[in-house]
Amino acid sequence: MSKHRTRQAARHEWAGGRFRLPVYIQKPDAVRPDAIVWMDQDSRFIFTFEAIDPNAPDTVLLDRFHKALKHPRVGAAHRPARLRVAEARWAELLRAGLGDEFEICVGATPEILEVIRRFADDIKPGVAPSYLSPRLSPVTVARFFRAAADLYRTSPWKIIGDEDRLLVLDAPRFGLIGASISIIGALGEHHGILIYESLASHDAMARQAEQFDRTPPRRSELRTPALSMTFNRPADLPPEMVREIGEYRWELAGPNAFPLAMAFDPDNVRRPLSERDYELATACCLALGRLVSRMATGSQLDPASARETVVVETLPGHPSVSVALPLLDLSRPQGPHGSSSPS
Repeated sequence: MSKHRTRQAARHEWAGGRFRLPVYIQKPDAVRPDAIVWMDQDSRFIFTFEAIDPNAPDTVLLDRFHKALKHPRVGAAHRPARLRVAEARWAELLRAGLGDEFEICVGATPEILEVIRRFADDIKPGVAPSYLSPRLSPVTVARFFRAAADLYRTSPWKIIGDEDRLLVLDAPRFGLIGASISIIGALGEHHGILIYESLASHDAMARQAEQFDRTPPRRSELRTPALSMTFNRPADLPPEMVREIGEYRWELAGPNAFPLAMAFDPDNVRRPLSERDYELATACCLALGRLVSRMATGSQLDPASARETVVVETLPGHPSVSVALPLLDLSRPQGPHGSSSPS
């Protein structure tokens, strides 16, 4: 090879790696696939973009690199001299499989992250418009509907107020300690609850909302609660879900109180609901409904424990859910232990 061609090849670097895609595939169990990507750093040409099983071994990264080298566009001018991956374990795997034929380094791969972001913004990853799935029975959904109807009748948005006042949630059975519940609906627009995995996650979302006040975010830049449960008009739901409600005669608290639960991954990808998600939504509705009922009647809550704990007898395993009091008001400065500072 001439010196000119050697210098030309040396300029070529490929970035590669394995990344989680922002979409779920039903097969029939819900699976969020990974993607193997190999692309030219200079031209941004993508030689490989392939979805793989998330349980596939990392050796698939090496295998897809060999296949990418056979791409028709990989001639002498486009054959890489250097490979860049984001994780050391991938670099070690490539060095073991490729020897010293290529220079392999560890570094950020922002060009690939941008490809993934564009993919997330361009496609419309969705979840099947149904309350049911092969993993969910009508009985599980019926329990959720009953609990949601009970909560709606207590009108927590009237008793507790705006979204800045958080309840601290402990639900050990569901892996939640120091989580939080935000109640929406004080302004009369939408009613429901948002469940965050921690107070910090709610705070991060609030800061993000301020950041995007003037510039609408891309879908891939948004963050969401871990789980939401909202009450909707039937016209706002997919017809298939409205049909299921009528077919199974699930309980409703009113003509505009059709409950809908949604679950999200930390990076804002909506995922199909699991049995655990429905049980958590059911437990939170029951615990919060009981707490709000006591508050509405002026019942005195135990100031020593400062929490309301409910054992949900209607769910398997009888999980306990605790809501800590007093309410946290994030619109006011917080004291050293997280409580609102006195006025």
